[in-house]
Amino acid sequence: MSTLDRLLGGGFAPGSVVALVTPAAAQVDPLLAAFVADRDVCYLSTERPAGELRRQYDTARGRFDVGRTSADDLLAAPEAALDSAAQELVVVDPVNALEGTGDEARYRAFLDAVKRRVDETGGIALLHCVEMGSPDLRDRTLYRADAVCHLVQTVDATAVTTSLVVPKHRGGRPLLDPVKLDLTDRVRVDTSRDI
Repeated sequence: MSTLDRLLGGGFAPGSVVALVTPAAAQVDPLLAAFVADRDVCYLSTERPAGELRRQYDTARGRFDVGRTSADDLLAAPEAALDSAAQELVVVDPVNALEGTGDEARYRAFLDAVKRRVDETGGIALLHCVEMGSPDLRDRTLYRADAVCHLVQTVDATAVTTSLVVPKHRGGRPLLDPVKLDLTDRVRVDTSRDI
């Protein structure tokens, strides 16, 4: 991740809300693991059970608070879910269920609460946006995010190619040229150039 931080001109600033947009079939777990490594993390999942996430991502190098929650619970009382949030990183994985409610007022209030929390703590929020259908409020997520990271995956008969583009990075340098990633058991950034 240090290579990505360097390419982004220092990484994401404290108080940033980052939208990570990924294909549903992408090998995204190593990327999520790299985000949560060595940090105090509050991981809110709307899909996967807490035990499964703990086994996969809890490195015991920081506090790892994980919970499975519903879109309704997060939209009804975002502050309650975020009050106990670790100071370094809040992950909502995926945000699709929240975006899919179509309740723009409550979703906007949720995004505002997330932004307030990371501003107060100097942390970062990661909103995992999975490309499944077209959630009603996806554009709201991308607009509100301080940075948008788009994982692009190409599958052909000979290879799976994964690259990252950061078309939006408020207060920083976007990555407009795709950066090739090798996502197997960990994240490797391909810094060579195809000629």
